[in-house]
Amino acid sequence: MDNMDLTAAEAIWLLMLMMLAACGVYYYVWQQARIAAWRHGENATPYQTLRDRFMAHVVAGEHDQAYALTSQRFRQEVSKDRFVELAKRHVELNQQPDGQHQGESEGQSGPPSGDPSGLAHQYMAFHRQYRYRDGKLITMTLQIRRDPDSLLMLEPPGFRIDVWTIEEKPGEQR
Repeated sequence: MDNMDLTAAEAIWLLMLMMLAACGVYYYVWQQARIAAWRHGENATPYQTLRDRFMAHVVAGEHDQAYALTSQRFRQEVSKDRFVELAKRHVELNQQPDGQHQGESEGQSGPPSGDPSGLAHQYMAFHRQYRYRDGKLITMTLQIRRDPDSLLMLEPPGFRIDVWTIEEKPGEQR
């Protein structure tokens, strides 16, 4: 036997070491991608960009394109028909003359900063309220968060519309 010949056991050990090294490199690259994604998600711009794109599709009546920007969880909870109803209601509210409602306010919360190990915790919520003379209050909420993450995906998950609601509260009867 030549000195360069490997036994089967040695070949298996060598293969296992190479696989372990490859896994270590993969995990390092995966983790660095998460850190970069976290830093990107600490800025409000990606959330606002998605919100604006989503709303542009809604206002244009492009319901399929808008629905495609929603998360899997959203699509499980909100049927396409219900989504189209929400979209039409949103357009209806935004087309009312200014004299129809007494006041309007907007706000946002997020994104959180801190530990980059939990991309799932990055989100941003947008709120718009309309107050009417009769006391009626309409609140629209849009929440954006990342899709679920997995060690099997090298690319970090993207942002999706996760919550979109329009709540109407009647005015107080006197």
